[in-house]
Parts: sequence; C-alpha cells; structure tokens
Amino acid sequence: MSPAKVNRTPGDKSHICYAEGYEPHLPNCFDKCRKAVGGDDFAESFEFTKELQKGIRNGGDIQIDISPEKYAVRLVIH
Repeated sequence: MSPAKVNRTPGDKSHICYAEGYEPHLPNCFDKCRKAVGGDDFAESFEFTKELQKGIRNGGDIQIDISPEKYAVRLVIH
C-alpha cells in the first residue's frame, strides 16, 4: 500500500490501495499506521496471479489478511 494518492491508475499499470480504516484522509492516519506497524515502513510482496487480475476486472476485490506470523491474499466477489 502506498502513501501516495492518485486520481487515476499509474501509467505503469501499478495499483495503489489503502488498508481499511487507514485511508490518508482519515484523522490521525499517520499515528494509527505507526501504532499498527511501527515507526519504519515495511513491504510485503505477493504474486498478482491471472486469477486475481481476472477477478478484479470482473468487479471483485482483493482482501489481504495480515497477522504477525503470516498473510493471506484472496479474491472477494460481491
């Protein structure tokens, strides 16, 4: 997730998302983020499979569940 806010998908086809409840327009966003993940930035990569890409094109969302030990990525169709 990026701290940047854009009004359109970047030209390099990358995507930006924010954790639910941590959107930059919310009050105390920085403090909440710092409390949740510490004072340093962190990064975690996952494979953006063809299944995820197809699901998003068809209106689905990616849900990422994170715990101190692991993370899981799944497609959610509404």
